[in-house]
Amino acid sequence: YQRRVRGNIVRKESMDWLKKTFVGLVSPSVVLNDTTSKGTEIKKKKAGKLALQINKSILILYSKFLSEDGKNVDYYRMGKSVEFKEFLKVSESLCNVNLAKLSEEERKAFFLNIYNALVIHGYIAKGVPGLKDRLFFYQTTCYRIGPFVYSLDGS
Repeated sequence: YQRRVRGNIVRKESMDWLKKTFVGLVSPSVVLNDTTSKGTEIKKKKAGKLALQINKSILILYSKFLSEDGKNVDYYRMGKSVEFKEFLKVSESLCNVNLAKLSEEERKAFFLNIYNALVIHGYIAKGVPGLKDRLFFYQTTCYRIGPFVYSLDGS
């Protein structure tokens, strides 16, 4: 398979090599779910089950912190909540997940849920970016998923 990256077509083998080679170059300070500095042991979870847990956590967070008109989210209160602390535990499990057994459809759904979770996590950890800061926010807000680091902009 091939993927278009910044206007260039890149083969799957090249993408795999790039991910393996450069995975350690992202600063741990922007990998929001990285537990390597904590020395925390995380049990392996199945990707499908973990995706459901993350989706459930997001729904709980929005149900508690979304305004009645649905236009605003109180990220400050969300970040201080017990529900967000539970969400953090689930997001840390991503470091030890294996995506190999997911079908293509399951993988798409998984990454869509993870993307939404990472945006919420990033808003709480770093603040909601202004217009000038969005590109930097999307490039540097990352999750470790298995052995790889993924940012919001896909780089």
